[in-house]
Amino acid sequence: GRNPLAPLLDYLAQARDIADKTRDGLALATLDATESVLVFYQHDFDEAERLQRKALERVSHLGVAPGLWLPEGLWLAFLRNSTGHCEEALRLTDDGLAEAVGAKNVIAEAYWMMVRSRVLYSLGRLEDARAQAETVLELGEQLGLGDFMNATAGVVLHRVSLRTGDLSL
Repeated sequence: GRNPLAPLLDYLAQARDIADKTRDGLALATLDATESVLVFYQHDFDEAERLQRKALERVSHLGVAPGLWLPEGLWLAFLRNSTGHCEEALRLTDDGLAEAVGAKNVIAEAYWMMVRSRVLYSLGRLEDARAQAETVLELGEQLGLGDFMNATAGVVLHRVSLRTGDLSL
């Protein structure tokens, strides 16, 4: 049968055709990032990475700090972590977090801490992952980060509790 994502890929191609290459750089970067996610879920990890790096390069050329481009800017760290490149993912999250701190962007800081908690968990650093996730959950409640926070830091706490047998967690 036909690939169930084919209509979405068709829409992305149509949007690229319509976009003005000189004025719609951020929109084109968003299309690249979106396609990266779609092809990732088709298990084409190399293409997903190529598209996301292209997206990050586009936003950088526009003068947008990749670490402040939310949530798209986080995707490369997620992708690298998911494909087993956890040390690189940690470096990416540390860089993104530093960029957010430097810009005094608390929401971006929280987003990067969410990703960082997942990476720390993947590295087997359970106590560090727990501490990072707990910090994010406290901060996220104040910022109203909801579903994304629960799908990252909340899942990390759940997994840490399963691995450590900490039922209270």
